[in-house]
Amino acid sequence: QENWRHAPPRPVAEVAADIVAGVVSQMLVFRRLLTRAHEDPVACAFPAVLEELSSVQLAAPYYIVVGGPAQGQAAVITRGLHSAENVTVLRPAAALAAGDDYFLA
Repeated sequence: QENWRHAPPRPVAEVAADIVAGVVSQMLVFRRLLTRAHEDPVACAFPAVLEELSSVQLAAPYYIVVGGPAQGQAAVITRGLHSAENVTVLRPAAALAAGDDYFLA
């Protein structure tokens, strides 16, 4: 989702200039990753997907909840326009220390 509640609106001309310069829309980011996964599954392993989602330049800030196929492969990424502002890798419940619980809603 776009992080429109906490980011100031961008002028349309600025967004259009980004698009002309090759900045990718959020939907195309995921389409490219899913298409690439069929062509080269090794290149789309969880660490590579996490890096791609954290670093691709975007037209609007947003957040992503991403999970991989194996236990311990989950993260929440808070994105700015140019890179990740925060990446929190979620650990399996068994790896949490006492008092280190978290909840997602």
